[in-house]
Amino acid sequence: MSMEFSVIKRYGNAAINHEQNLCCPVEYDTKYLKIIPEEIIEKIMVVEIL
Repeated sequence: MSMEFSVIKRYGNAAINHEQNLCCPVEYDTKYLKIIPEEIIEKIMVVEIL
């Protein structure tokens, strides 16, 4: 099985059924976020909630 197929299969399955270890919550040190425009951070937060 190719790596590409494996990734597609794993993420495809996770789109249907929750997969515990696929995405882990991350806390960011806010000092590294200061240079990122607020609208980008808002988009990131929305994606993480979904």
